[in-house]
Order: sequence, then structure tokens, then C-alpha cells
Amino acid sequence: NLLDARQKKVRLYLVDISHSLLAAAYHHAQDALEGSGVRVLTIEGDFNRLPSFMHLLGAREMGARRRIACMFGYTFTNLGNEVLFVRNSLVGFQPGDFLVLDLTKTYAPAASPDEVRAKDPALLRQRSAEFQSKADEFLTGPIRRYLRDATDFTIQSVLDTTSCPVPGSYGIEYRVAVRSPSSPERHFTIGHAKRYDIAKLAECLCQEGWRLLAEFPYGDAIPCSVCLFQKQ
Repeated sequence: NLLDARQKKVRLYLVDISHSLLAAAYHHAQDALEGSGVRVLTIEGDFNRLPSFMHLLGAREMGARRRIACMFGYTFTNLGNEVLFVRNSLVGFQPGDFLVLDLTKTYAPAASPDEVRAKDPALLRQRSAEFQSKADEFLTGPIRRYLRDATDFTIQSVLDTTSCPVPGSYGIEYRVAVRSPSSPERHFTIGHAKRYDIAKLAECLCQEGWRLLAEFPYGDAIPCSVCLFQKQ
């Protein structure tokens, strides 16, 4: 749609701290946009420090350009403090710029933890066997690669309501107990993801200067939304 409606040349900037992920994304973008005229640029860097290289994302001397910051794959839900990220890391965006967030939604009010535990399938570990197997393999991947003597894993999903700055949100913390013949049992936190009440998230981000323009719900087994915000 952007390509069909463009008034100026479109640029795609890819930002990631991982060189291997950035390279894979670059090759995918080049293949997907072949012949479109879109220029694909990569920046190997920490998006938590985006202001330090914000000048690379469209120089002012090129004239006014509208930027769209996209965070897909639940990247936003994995941030340590989403409010500080929006306040500090997105400070360089101008009024009119857009922010697109891919979010997982709450199964019950965060203020009712017993109801959350009774309804959220991640806490109940009631997802399909195929999904659960792939998720567990992904979460334990670094441990299996570096602890070669590990023989048994026990994964636990724990409700987290204490480290979620966005009102109405809660987190799922994934922990694993690792057992092996030559070592004592070891415990690791291997993942963290948050779920949002979209209306309360919109109120929170509005206070930070970003207004919710549209919400696009999707997913049945895992209710999600893609949300479009605009800098005020």
C-alpha cells in the first residue's frame, strides 16, 4: 500500500543488535522488494539507544519525510520498561510520525491474578503439543547450545504483575530447571512477555505523546492486535 501511494522514494531501515538477524532480515527484504525501487539500509545497533543514531534515519536536508517505526514479533512486549522506551528511545520522532506495535492482549484483568491464572493458556501450558514443543525448544535453545551436559529440562510459566509499568498489563515469565549427571540442579529465567489491555495502553502512551489511531485484532488461540499510533 505504501508503494502504491508513495509521493517520494520509500526507504526501509532495519535496526538490530544481532549481526546474523540483521543479515537475514536484509536478504529477505531485498528479495521481497526486488524491483520496487525501495532502498534497504541496515543499522547494527541497540534500538534502546536509538537517539544516538537517529540522524541516520532520514537526514533533515532531504526535506520533510514521514517515518513509520515498526516493532513486530512481540518485540515491544519483551522490553524491560516500555514506558521509558517510548519516552527516551523514541524522543527523536517528529509530530506526524507513526509507531506500529504488534501486541498480545490480556486474557483477564491484571487486577484479578487468580482469574488470569485460570484463563491464560501460557500459564496453564494448554497450547497444542506442536506449538508447545516448538516454543520450549526456542526458549531453551541457548541453554542446550552452551550447557552440553544438560539432560533434562522442566519449564515453568509464572505470572508477573510487579515489573509491568503499563497499567492493566501483566507479564509471563518463563523459568527452567536444568538437570545433568555431573552438576547440581540449575535454574534460569529464559523468557518474558507481557500482555496488554489495549485501552489502558493507549491512555498510557497518549501521556507520552503517542495517540492510538487504529487497532487491528487478529488471532483466535492467542488474541493479539497490531496497533497504529501517531506522534502528537
